[in-house]
Amino acid sequence: MEKRFRFGTDGWRGVIADDFTFENLSLVAQAAAEVFLEKGNGRVRVSVGYDTRFLSGRFARTVAEVMAANGIEVRLSSSPVTTPALSWDVVRNRSNWGIMITASHNPPRFNGFKIKTRDGVSAPDELTAAVEERANSAPLYVARERKTDLIEEVDAKTPYLQKLATLVEWERVDEAVSLVVSDPLYGAVQEGFECLLKDHSNLGVRSIHRCIDPSFGGLDPEPIPRNLSQLMEEVLKSPPSLGIAQDGDGDRLGTVDEEGRWVSPHQVLSLLLLYLAKEKGMKGQVVKSFSTTMLVEHLCQEMGMECVETGIGFKYIAPRMLEKPTLIGGEESGGVAFGFHMPERDGILAGLVVLEMLGTWGITLKEAVKRLERSYGRYLYRRVDVPMAVERGREVVRSLESSPPSSVGGLKVMEVRKRDGIKLILQGGAWLLVRASGTEPLLRLYAEAPRERELERILDDGEKACRTALSR
Repeated sequence: MEKRFRFGTDGWRGVIADDFTFENLSLVAQAAAEVFLEKGNGRVRVSVGYDTRFLSGRFARTVAEVMAANGIEVRLSSSPVTTPALSWDVVRNRSNWGIMITASHNPPRFNGFKIKTRDGVSAPDELTAAVEERANSAPLYVARERKTDLIEEVDAKTPYLQKLATLVEWERVDEAVSLVVSDPLYGAVQEGFECLLKDHSNLGVRSIHRCIDPSFGGLDPEPIPRNLSQLMEEVLKSPPSLGIAQDGDGDRLGTVDEEGRWVSPHQVLSLLLLYLAKEKGMKGQVVKSFSTTMLVEHLCQEMGMECVETGIGFKYIAPRMLEKPTLIGGEESGGVAFGFHMPERDGILAGLVVLEMLGTWGITLKEAVKRLERSYGRYLYRRVDVPMAVERGREVVRSLESSPPSSVGGLKVMEVRKRDGIKLILQGGAWLLVRASGTEPLLRLYAEAPRERELERILDDGEKACRTALSR
């Protein structure tokens, strides 16, 4: 029988008023409460936050009431917050768990339910599997006696921003650019990034899309080129400037250089790695997801640092960051976490460190990317999303894993990695990764190559291989 609830890469997500309803949310919250109580010893406290999506505040209140009805103390955010802010509330106030109502970068019709551990990181698979199983086995939600005295409304935003302010060398930020254009994409960041810059730096800052609009202005709140056209235009109006964007729940970063061009998260992660290691002398392992540029591996080899590759999703990166001292953790979607803070990706903090880096180097973002390419070569990257039911996508991946091609795009397959999908390492350092999305009905193809023509051939050939796998 088809599961009613399925936890994907980072939590349970659904379409508002379709499967993401108050009744279904109450059922999932009750399942989570029971699992929390079983794993807790004595008193259990949960921090609950929510983003700017439609009804997110009411959904969060519903979760809080379900938790309280089970005798769980609740810290409920009094306003929309980013996911990193909710995670910081968990860590700072020693909550046992955190729950964030958000669908992150998904289209506006979605909402979601994320679980955080006491370390502020996404819950491991074994815990979400227990919640998922319990929720799917319960036919309906049975309301318990309300205990609103166990719910405390708190300001989860201010302490978080105050903490971030202590992590940045502001005198370096002041040397970065003349103007920063901030684009929170109508999401939970809102004025947070702008306020930090205005309160602690001398940079000029202007914001767009800084209001609550549950339709996200017709955009998807994901900081990728198709959603950043207005940010690109605004940057070009006042050079030299820099565009900084975050996704709907503020844990991912998007950057636009002074010529209005999007800079890929792979380039940003590589630059931040070089800056922290070479300029600031920081040490530790580097953790990256399966779909992230090979340049990170090459940089680690050059600097004698350990590079750990994980499955896709920060819930796999964060636990590895907790195992030993870590310099940085990152993924292809723009999520970056720093070892000097929490093992939680943070779009605001990453944006601030980018400014600190540019101020220290005394160059623009375009110049930083050019310097990176001159020193280490070009690493062109592209992702193609093919609409496909989740299970059908998994069938394609299983078929490719059982019978991988010997070449792709005219390049010989040198190595096959099977971790989260199938990754084919090709001749000359290029690669192709095929995996089913954990959050949306999509088959994703990721590719990297030194030349544009090679990249196109790899993706075209990859799509053909997927279609062949579908027909088997």
